[in-house]
Amino acid sequence: MKNIIATLFLLHAVVIGYGQSLSFSKTQKFNPKKELFSIGGWVQDHLMIYYTEKNKSFLDLYDANMERKAIVSLNFMPSAPKQVQLLPQAQQSLLIYSAQINNKEFFYVSRLDKDGKILGRPKSVDTASQNFFGNTKFSYQFIHSEANDKVGVFSYRIKDSKLDFRITVVDDSLNVVHSSAHTVPIKSFYEVAQVILKDDGRFVILVTDLSTNKNDEVAEAMVYVVQPEDKRNAAIKAFPFDFGDVFVANIFLKEDINNTNIIHFAGLTKGKMGTLDGVYSGKIDMTALNNEPVAGKNIMFDNNINGAALNQRGIIRNFVIQDIVVKNDGGMVLVSEAFAKIVRTNYAGPGYYNVGYGSMGTTRYIEYYYGNILILDLNADQRLKAYSTIPKWQKSVDDYGIYASYSLLNTGSNMAFVYNDLLNKGYKVNSTIVNLDGKQETAEITAQMKGDGKWIPKMGTQTSAKELVIPVLGGNKLQFVKVNF
Repeated sequence: MKNIIATLFLLHAVVIGYGQSLSFSKTQKFNPKKELFSIGGWVQDHLMIYYTEKNKSFLDLYDANMERKAIVSLNFMPSAPKQVQLLPQAQQSLLIYSAQINNKEFFYVSRLDKDGKILGRPKSVDTASQNFFGNTKFSYQFIHSEANDKVGVFSYRIKDSKLDFRITVVDDSLNVVHSSAHTVPIKSFYEVAQVILKDDGRFVILVTDLSTNKNDEVAEAMVYVVQPEDKRNAAIKAFPFDFGDVFVANIFLKEDINNTNIIHFAGLTKGKMGTLDGVYSGKIDMTALNNEPVAGKNIMFDNNINGAALNQRGIIRNFVIQDIVVKNDGGMVLVSEAFAKIVRTNYAGPGYYNVGYGSMGTTRYIEYYYGNILILDLNADQRLKAYSTIPKWQKSVDDYGIYASYSLLNTGSNMAFVYNDLLNKGYKVNSTIVNLDGKQETAEITAQMKGDGKWIPKMGTQTSAKELVIPVLGGNKLQFVKVNF
């Protein structure tokens, strides 16, 4: 969404009188191990949601009350697609997907009108060959611009200190606007962390050493800016980060829609004992010279933030920035969340850690912890103006944390967070709304659920300025809830 928060003040837990209205779709059969779904959005008066059933593809069209008005069978889709993303526009939607045929994976984009009917023919945008084990030489991911008027596939591999990548992008009429392949030097322990396709057609690629760093922190990072010159050629600039002695939990990029040559970045810094030290943030000028170092400001926190951010039920200080909201004055609102993943085993073997392969009969499981949400307000000079925390504690085992984390709605003047309370007796859903007057309100959402269905906030989609659509899964049943604030 292109909504931009104008400012954010110190937040207090006071009642501000906001409410929510809920609309549920009817439940439908769904096998989460085999089937797919993708929440699109509004195309004129239809809310579009894609899903598969018995390897066939369908599109549901809902009205404002989540009453299903039509089920469209997408007969052009391959059997059992592997990846699907539905992207709405004002008059049509774009469906990007991949299909497995023999030992190859094909990537397509199709256009659907407001009634879900295909417009023209699907466009093939890339092909991936697989080896005997079903793996591809390259990693693939879908990309799309903020306005969804450009979509495509980004593929890459890192090998022999080189980053090989390919980009293919089509416009909303399925015309190829750019397709090129490149090789740039890179350190072998880097990994691609984020890819941005800007509305003007430029690409921003962030690579970091986070995946290989034993301390779960970023010590080195690089940004590549790809400037298309025509359909087949592009110029590339590299911007290495100069962290100095700073170590950050992660780096997150956000484009500035008011100044298209600026990319904002931020990461939370960590102390020796795992405490929050501060925030490292700044801006990248994409018009700067090639190999211009990127140096941000490291603003130190006081002890009050560490005390507010620390979860009462356990010490999870590893806060990771999940989103950045760029303000009209050039400042930023950083949204971060505490997260930890712990591998445990009952094998009490030699060494300091009871973690490893163990012997026969060893039980190995993974615990997922999602803690507090920490919101930081920075001014245009990257100085901390205010902060707030939303307390929560979510723990689960061997489920990838699917029901944890949160869904964020940004209206431009308020931020709404929807998240599950997984510890209290009797399942419930909470929402916390933050407004520009420095107030916040947390309230329980009446779930209106029957059976064992649970909301999946992290897979929710903002479909309008004050509306979220969130999937609800229980057993082999799926439905969707529309939350209006």
